[in-house]
Amino acid sequence: MKKKTLAFRLLAATALWAGSLAEPTGVYGGDAMLKTVDIEFTAAAKREGLAGAFRCYLAEDGIILPGAGHPIRGPEGLRAVLPQVEGAMADADLTWETQNITLARSNDLGFVMGRFRYTESGEGEVVRTGYFGIVWRRDGKGEWRLVFSQGLFPWPVRTPPPGFRLKERPTAAERELIDTELAFSRYSAKHGAPAAFHRYIAETGIAVTQAGTARRKSTFKEMISRQDDRGPSARLEWRPVVSWMAAAADLGCNTGPYTFTVIDERGSQRVSRGYFFTVWIKEDGDWKFAYDAGNTIPAE
Repeated sequence: MKKKTLAFRLLAATALWAGSLAEPTGVYGGDAMLKTVDIEFTAAAKREGLAGAFRCYLAEDGIILPGAGHPIRGPEGLRAVLPQVEGAMADADLTWETQNITLARSNDLGFVMGRFRYTESGEGEVVRTGYFGIVWRRDGKGEWRLVFSQGLFPWPVRTPPPGFRLKERPTAAERELIDTELAFSRYSAKHGAPAAFHRYIAETGIAVTQAGTARRKSTFKEMISRQDDRGPSARLEWRPVVSWMAAAADLGCNTGPYTFTVIDERGSQRVSRGYFFTVWIKEDGDWKFAYDAGNTIPAE
């Protein structure tokens, strides 16, 4: 059998910043150091393949959110799932462009987001586009390590539940963000997801759908206006199980499981599950999310 090769066609590092992407803008600016890390990560993926880049930069406690399935935890988890996706990765093209970089004032936590395009060749070409998000954390040695990645591992995997547990003693800022996430979920359960997302989204924030499109504050306002008096016909709830917080307490991220229940006119329920990922920033002193995305867990 002819051995298939992995063909990741990545944008050259210099091309990442061409045209309209010449100067990605963070919420707080001063993001040149993270811009360099982002370019180096892309260069490593071009040189060594995506798996190689993850091996170089993924923190020991880092998490990769796959296209479907439970999160992949750390380098060992990555090694365990690679045999599951080698066939799907063969002859696949994955390109991405960074569009925005956000760096905390404490220079210890940063968020990179942009667009990806995935092309799968085979019996029929399949093209998917969407958004990706990466959280970077600077360790005690001053080195940047990837602690969360969403969107750049589009393949489904089968792994056991990760058994995440929140920190027993979160800092005051971490506790505040966790409580905000929980309040966001409760508001969604009571008033419907559109109302909750409209309430908690930042002015420039986006929520990425499973189809890879972006919803903004204006989108949720329109969705609310279309709801009838019967109230929401779907119920979305979630809970954070892993959190990251900058020392400056101006940038934080959460991930954890969610449950989405659709109720039809006869009262029957259809339930789907997955994992969410939310990036939070301070806006006029309040936590608002700048980015929200997730995946699904295939039914057993």
